[in-house]
Amino acid sequence: MVKAPTLALSLRQKIGRYKEKNPKATIGECAQRFNVTYMQARRAIMQWQSGALRRSRPKPRPKDVSQLVTSHSADELLEMQYHKSVAELESNHNLAVDERIKLLESLFSMRRILQALKLENHIKRVDAGIIKLIIKKYHPEVTDDEVIKIYLEAVEKWKLESK
Repeated sequence: MVKAPTLALSLRQKIGRYKEKNPKATIGECAQRFNVTYMQARRAIMQWQSGALRRSRPKPRPKDVSQLVTSHSADELLEMQYHKSVAELESNHNLAVDERIKLLESLFSMRRILQALKLENHIKRVDAGIIKLIIKKYHPEVTDDEVIKIYLEAVEKWKLESK
């Protein structure tokens, strides 16, 4: 037995209103008039009579962004969006391969940008890229996280020596 497609809310409401205005009309007549199955018409009429189709659905309200702005920096918000995007991509198994590859490419470029921002935040200077290049000159295989560690160690040594 083939299952009939789900009726739109507006069509179910029309069926319910019609039956309310025409109480002598049978469910079969309603089904024939709206070109639906008997069970679909019966269910729509029952839902209309119970009031399930008359309620307006509450609309979701957007979150207050001022609270997010005060509690997180822009870099933290970007990083949270990146993590959410990666998790969403991992959980969605219905994506076509070519679309998945495009999304992965954009996520990898986003990751590089986030690492550069993270490096600049830790170094707290505009010349973070220059320091990174100097460290990579002597250690070509170093990652951005290791650059931050090397920089922080150098800052600690400099503070100790300058006392």
